[in-house]
Amino acid sequence: SKSTFGIHENLELLLFLDGEGAVLYDGAHCSVRKGDIVVVNSYAVHQVVSEGALPVFCLIIDRKFCQYNGIDPMAFWFQNKIRGDEELSALYRKMMNAYDDREGPFGNPGFKSAVLELLLYLCRHYSQPRPENLSKAPALENVRRAVVYMKENFSQKITSEDIAASAGLSKFHFQREFKRITGKTPNHYLNAIRCTYARRLLETGRCSVKEAAILCGFTNHSHFSNVFRRYIGVLPSKVWEK
Repeated sequence: SKSTFGIHENLELLLFLDGEGAVLYDGAHCSVRKGDIVVVNSYAVHQVVSEGALPVFCLIIDRKFCQYNGIDPMAFWFQNKIRGDEELSALYRKMMNAYDDREGPFGNPGFKSAVLELLLYLCRHYSQPRPENLSKAPALENVRRAVVYMKENFSQKITSEDIAASAGLSKFHFQREFKRITGKTPNHYLNAIRCTYARRLLETGRCSVKEAAILCGFTNHSHFSNVFRRYIGVLPSKVWEK
């Protein structure tokens, strides 16, 4: 099986709980097994793949949280795969337990403290200043630029030509490269961004279905409902009713 590819500015930590598989990381194949921890650097193109079950605990540490505590993940490069570090594994599981207990009176501060302790350990043992000339394949950079453009402009009426132009390529060349690297079309990823944000708006209860559609770049209500159901699994009205 293959997960949806991801790319974002936040730091992501994957702890593999069982099984064997791989992480496709910036075009490279990284094999993983039970107990491995994979650190996904900011704006790395990544995807988890496996033939069988591959349970994983995923922690995404918001960049603003890092910056508030004096750490900017964009300024560092973290070692991708970590294997056999018992202290790090213990800190990760401590964070997982804090996550489960965060409903208590001091649960949320406790969880944040555990995340920060884990992050500091990674910084001290598995990071280095991000090299200015860090080599990246041009195709990966094109995907990164396009994804950033989509995330910053998804609420607007943007076309395939606009997305390709953000990467400095022709429409058809860019679409081929994007599909080759991610397994998805740019339009698929744009719709996923829009629907994910729309769901968040609807879950607050402060936006109607029509308002959420407009705020997420959809101009046709019926089209929004069909696309939302395809990506989220239910009609937007069902999310809003909850």
